[in-house]
Amino acid sequence: MLANPIREGSGQSTLAAVAAGPDLNILPMTDRSAPGWMRVFSMIFVVGSALCMLAIATMAVFFQNLVVDRGSLIVAPLLLAVGLVPVLAALILDWAHARAVAGYRAFRERWAVQGRAATAVMVCLMLGVVHPLLAAGTLVAGLLGAGFYAGLRHLGQRERYWDFDPSEAVSILAGRDGVGFTLAAAEPDEHALAVHGSQVLPWVGALVALATNSWLVAGEVIAPSTFAAGTLITLWASDALVAEFRRRAARVPATQQADAEVEQLPIDVDSAEVGGLAVAGLAVRGQSGEARVKDVALELAAGRIAVIGGESGSGKSTLLQALIDPSALQGTTVRGRVMLNGSNLWHRRAHATAVQAVLVGHQPLLLPASGAENLACFNDHHALDRGKRILESLLFSALATDQVCAAPNAQHLPHGQKKTLALARAFLLAPSLYLLDRPEDGLTEKQIVALCDRLRQESRMGRTTVMVTEHRLLAELADDMILLQDGRVIDFGTAAEIRQGQLAGWARFVGARSVDTLDNLERWIRSHFLRNGDEANQRKVAKAASELLALSCQTATDLTAQTLRFAFKHYEDYCVLRLIDDGSPLNSAQLQIAERSLADDATNTTRLQPLAAAMKESVGIESGMDGDRRFVELRISTYDPRKTTAVEVRRDVAARS
Repeated sequence: MLANPIREGSGQSTLAAVAAGPDLNILPMTDRSAPGWMRVFSMIFVVGSALCMLAIATMAVFFQNLVVDRGSLIVAPLLLAVGLVPVLAALILDWAHARAVAGYRAFRERWAVQGRAATAVMVCLMLGVVHPLLAAGTLVAGLLGAGFYAGLRHLGQRERYWDFDPSEAVSILAGRDGVGFTLAAAEPDEHALAVHGSQVLPWVGALVALATNSWLVAGEVIAPSTFAAGTLITLWASDALVAEFRRRAARVPATQQADAEVEQLPIDVDSAEVGGLAVAGLAVRGQSGEARVKDVALELAAGRIAVIGGESGSGKSTLLQALIDPSALQGTTVRGRVMLNGSNLWHRRAHATAVQAVLVGHQPLLLPASGAENLACFNDHHALDRGKRILESLLFSALATDQVCAAPNAQHLPHGQKKTLALARAFLLAPSLYLLDRPEDGLTEKQIVALCDRLRQESRMGRTTVMVTEHRLLAELADDMILLQDGRVIDFGTAAEIRQGQLAGWARFVGARSVDTLDNLERWIRSHFLRNGDEANQRKVAKAASELLALSCQTATDLTAQTLRFAFKHYEDYCVLRLIDDGSPLNSAQLQIAERSLADDATNTTRLQPLAAAMKESVGIESGMDGDRRFVELRISTYDPRKTTAVEVRRDVAARS
């Protein structure tokens, strides 16, 4: 255990403190805010500074009485000197506020706006007590500000910081204009007219104050000397209220990230008692409803190493991020349950003394601080010494380790050193779960061998690893494999079993024994027929697979607990599709009934039962037991579109139907 706590969390989580328990649907990072006493402490400074500004406005009364009305010219510089006192006091208070709440700048700036707005409301109420019309200017500015920024917020049209024509796009996309790319790609936080509203609306309030105050002076309701002071106070209060409405209208305020909407499935007793990693019903959807990850369910025992495979865009990195911090998947909806050693992995605390899981992404997560601070997570020398020993085991050089730790800004290190630094920090934190996204990128072969040795040691200590990799040495570490396709798990099992099937030419699909699996199953079938002209093959085999799924679901007794498996192998002019489930093997009577149904269906006027419909698409069927599970195997004729003309395909399909 490190001498100082290593905090769990990242800036991607919401800054609002939420008492997130395991039974809540939305589970952001808890304790991710300043202490409550600090907010009260900060408000004292803000209100004090605001009162100093109001004191300057009230100086207008004395200038009017003593200088303008009585002609005491010598008093003017004296009043000026007196007026500088609250100015200096406001500067001192703001400086003291920044020092007292150092390190919480985002909160300090937000509280400053809120504190000034609260003071403005109190001033408005006090003026209203004297006379209702004295508060008219502030009320008008506040109402206009609320309506104006509410309209901009729903308008949704935000001007980019910079635009370019096609001729400029060439240099930008060629990588010769990084500043232009940053400006063009940056997403503004607010509408382009937001700043104009904050400039104009306070003066509207001041204009209303000029009208009402002059009317009150003319009616001898208030003294003429209060005319200027009342107008200045209204201008300040209007500006404070409009600033608060502007802050609230910003789509992504500077003090808060737009987290994902996270809904956690209920935690059952069985999953809470399972060691290792247990994932159930994990799904990630984008803003338009597209599925990035869909219905992932898997269990990994403690100490297992699992490798995630799949094509580019299949959702591998998204799955890793959803396991450890779903709220960081901004603009998405995440649903599911992730348990690690019986505890909820999504329920985290920013001030935890130990972390349950660590993610080392494709781009290492490093702060703009020294390499030593990034390695030891800003902890004491004991943690740094341990971290250096781990880093040296990956760099094979004490000199290189010292150079990395001495770097003033770790973000400026070469990519390979940044990746090594992130890996060493992960091993220093010693979590129960490692999530690694392409850890081999930027590493030499010698470093990859050292990483493999370290992962084996971590596995022996009971720590689980899930990684995305295409490197042979790292892939050979796998005890289990998870294959993804379009965000869906199409196969999950021991690495030896899956590799053995792949070497023999077999592809596997694993899913729930439920009709909900149909969409995933059909996508998996179509992925094996991607040649031009393969459409008829796709339809035929997908039809047979759907009928086998229906056959399996007919006899399922517990759809939520049972799984089934499909195996597929393609030969030159036929393919084999095998279903493996927990059903009873087919008997000769069932096969005879299905054959008679096919014979009676010569006119295609009746709806066939699943077994008969599956046999219709095949040229042979077998059934038996594979260990303690049933298998139903179909042999389905196919064609090679490179050797078969479209006319022959249509003729063959018509003959079979």
